[in-house]
Amino acid sequence: MRITYVSMLTNIATPPLGYGGSELLNWNLVRTLAQEHEVILVAVEGSKTPPNGQLIPLSIYSGYSLENERRRIYENKDVIEALKSADVVIDASDYKQASQWVFENRADKNAIIYFVNGVSWVGPKIYRNCLAMSKFHSIQALLGSGLYAGTYIMNPSPIKKCEYLYPAFFPEEYPYNDKFTDSYIVNIARFHPDKGQRSILEIAREMPEQRFVLAGSTKALDHSQYFRQIKPIADNLPNVELIENPTEEQKKKLFREAKAFLNGEFLGTPYLNAFGLTNVEALLSGTPVIATPMGATPEIVIHKKCGYLIKNANEVIDAIRNISLIDRQTCRKMGEYFDAKNIIEKANKLIKRVKEGEHW
Repeated sequence: MRITYVSMLTNIATPPLGYGGSELLNWNLVRTLAQEHEVILVAVEGSKTPPNGQLIPLSIYSGYSLENERRRIYENKDVIEALKSADVVIDASDYKQASQWVFENRADKNAIIYFVNGVSWVGPKIYRNCLAMSKFHSIQALLGSGLYAGTYIMNPSPIKKCEYLYPAFFPEEYPYNDKFTDSYIVNIARFHPDKGQRSILEIAREMPEQRFVLAGSTKALDHSQYFRQIKPIADNLPNVELIENPTEEQKKKLFREAKAFLNGEFLGTPYLNAFGLTNVEALLSGTPVIATPMGATPEIVIHKKCGYLIKNANEVIDAIRNISLIDRQTCRKMGEYFDAKNIIEKANKLIKRVKEGEHW
C-alpha cells in the first residue's frame, strides 16, 4: 500500500538532529510503516528518506503559520501528486492542510489526522482544526498518540470518535544498563517553563548530596531565553550541571547512566503532555522514571514497578531516595511494550479500515 505521511513542517527535520519529540515520533512511525508499505514522507529539508520510500523536502520558514503551511502544500506539485496517488494519507502536521487538500480534491477522501503535540497549548488549535474539518462529512479517522491524547481530543472536538496508536520505538537502538547506579538524576527536555526545570533546581537545592543533570534544547528563541533565566540559579548549585543541545547519542548515554529520569512536566506547570517520549526512552535505557500521574504518564509508568508517580516536590525527594528499589530490568521490559513490532499490527488494522472506507 502507498502511504503519504506529512510530518511536522516547522524548522525541525524528521527525524530531529537534536530536540524534536514530535518529529522523532513521526519518524519512528514512518519507519514502522515502511516495513510493510511504500511510504512517501513530506517533511522539511534535512529529513531522512524512508526505507524503500521517498522524501519530498519542503523549505524551512521562520514564520510558521497556517497560511505558510497551506502555501507549501498547495503550491508544491510533488506534494499534490503524492496526495493524489496515496492509498492513505497520514497528516501529522500542525495545521492539517494536507488533509484539507484531500477533503477538497479527492472523491475517496481517505485521511488520518494524527495529533501528537502536548495538549496544554495545542488544545484550542485541535478544536479549531476539528471544527473546520467537521464540515467535511467524509472525514475518515482521527488519531491520538495514546489513550489520554485520544480522550482529550474528543473534548470539546465535534468529531464523534478518536482512535489511538502508541508511538513506536526500536529497543535495539537503546543499549540499557540493568544494574543500579548511584549517579545523577537526569532531566532531558527543551529548556522552557512548561518543562519544570526551575522546580527541579529547587529540588536540587534541597538535596545538595545528589547530582542533577539538566539537558535540552536552546536552539529556539524561547528555549534560549528561558535557559538564560535559569542558568544563574544552576551556577550557584554545585550539584547541578546544565547541558545545551545534546546529540542523540549523548542523550541515550545520559539516560543509560542515570540513577533516574525526573520528568519536570506538571511540577508547577500547566503543561499536559499528549504522550511523553522521554519516559519511554528512559525505560528502554533501564532507567526508572519519576513523574506526576497526569497526562499520558500512567499509561507508561507503573508506580513502584518502573518508577514513581509523585504529586509534589517532597514526594520527588522520597522517590529519589528509594529509587534503588526499582528493578532496571523491569523498566526495560515496560519500555519494550512500545516496540515497533507491537505497534505495526494495530497500525495496519487502522490503515486497512480507512482504506476500506470506514468512518469513526
